[in-house]
Amino acid sequence: MNRFRGTDVALGLVAVAVNIGLVVGVVAMTSNRETPEAEATVAVSPSASPSTSTTVDPTEAPSPPSARSLITSGEPVSLAVLGDQTSDGDAEWVGVMAALLGQDHRVELRGLDPSDPTVYAKERSYGSSGSKISIRNASRAGVKADYAAPRLPLLVPVEADLVILNYGRNDSADKVADRLEKTAKAVRRQLPQARVLVTLQAPTAGDGQQDVREAVSDWAEESDLPTLDIAAAFEDTGRADSYVSGRDPLVMSSAGDELWGREVYRLLTGKEAATPDAPQPSQTTEAGTPAGSGTTGGTGTGGGTGSVAPQPEPSNVDPTPTGGTTPSADPTPTTPPPATDPPPSTPEPTTTDPATTETDAWLPGPTPASAAV
Repeated sequence: MNRFRGTDVALGLVAVAVNIGLVVGVVAMTSNRETPEAEATVAVSPSASPSTSTTVDPTEAPSPPSARSLITSGEPVSLAVLGDQTSDGDAEWVGVMAALLGQDHRVELRGLDPSDPTVYAKERSYGSSGSKISIRNASRAGVKADYAAPRLPLLVPVEADLVILNYGRNDSADKVADRLEKTAKAVRRQLPQARVLVTLQAPTAGDGQQDVREAVSDWAEESDLPTLDIAAAFEDTGRADSYVSGRDPLVMSSAGDELWGREVYRLLTGKEAATPDAPQPSQTTEAGTPAGSGTTGGTGTGGGTGSVAPQPEPSNVDPTPTGGTTPSADPTPTTPPPATDPPPSTPEPTTTDPATTETDAWLPGPTPASAAV
């Protein structure tokens, strides 16, 4: 009997051991099955976070620096002006702006050759110290707001940091936005890092193009593009018509070009252009007057003193000039009558001018050697 009981105890212990082994085995198997799932969960969680960031980052492309920060950065800057007859002449606002920038920078200005708009003419230089500002003025008389779209590789053959769209004179209110959009798309494709500014042009006589200017403003706002509100500077004088050319109602008088250029300079730099308080020596060209132009300053004369006449401020412009007004030698001259207004710096567009047609003889192609300099 004792042997039997011992055997039973031994068998019981063996059975317990087997049961324990089975339990341990089941636990181990269960643990092995759950471990990969846990590892998989941990592996997915971190990968989800980078995936989210990579989808967001590309859409958050860094915006280009502001125009003012570019001009005042002290670094070289390349600026392109795409515009019409209000900006194509050497003595018009682009030239005035370039001369003013030349007070603190080394400025090189090049405009399209009047005899061949596929190349740039010889450069004009302003200033002798400071950072370099290169300006390419691709404006042409009589063109519409989409003129530059198919020609951009020729008009802007180099990289540009800043592009000014100065159109509207030859457009209608219902079409100017679509045309501007074509040019803006071309700029975004070719110059994706460039800052684009849109000009709200100075009023014509009687503000006959107010609807066009408002359409340009609406388009710029919808496109999230900053504007150069030049019209406001003229309207603030209370006598905007006094700045319109007496020969061509679509361009400005010499005083209008001066005011326009000074306002662009102020908006780009945050500084007021220095006002010439006294006549300058005859050998000196005033800041704001391209050398040799002799077309700014309102009267175009020095009052018989042998000095260059100071440039008139808007408040000094006579709102109702008459044909019998005589230019004065006083340092605050009035605006000349239309009959004595100097001829526009650019020829008036004609129906035969290729710039006024929808298609021109020249389109983008290999960049001419003279344009690529």
